[in-house]
Formats: sequence, C-alpha cells, structure tokens
Amino acid sequence: MFTTEQAAKIVATGEGTHLTVLGDKITIKLTGDDTNGAFMMFENTNPPEHGIPMHVHRNEDETFYILEGEVVL
Repeated sequence: MFTTEQAAKIVATGEGTHLTVLGDKITIKLTGDDTNGAFMMFENTNPPEHGIPMHVHRNEDETFYILEGEVVL
C-alpha cells in the first residue's frame, strides 16, 4: 500500500529520456519515482526484424502494447 500521493504526470509525444539499448530506440515515459515504485513505462521503437533478444525477468512482470506492426517470436 502506498502512503504518498503522486500528482498526475503528462509526457507528450517526443518527450522523455531517450536511450539506445542493444540498437533499440527507447524513450522512458515514467519511472519508478513517478509511480511510487509500482511500475515504469517506456516507448520502444524497433526497425523490422530487430528487437531485444528473448530474456527472463525474475522479479518483474513485463507487458507489451503493440501500436503498429506485429511481434513474431
């Protein structure tokens, strides 16, 4: 249970912290500090047939929301 309230945060298109990880362009939209440690959110833009390799998170859940194209595993 959270004991502190956070104000709403709006991160517009193109805003956020921009990184490149294994060739992927990532924009961090929300961090754990923004959500009281509940989650983080980032936007990931991949060229066709490219992406982060298969991997496992032992302590976190990971969810994808695909806006354009498709993911083939």
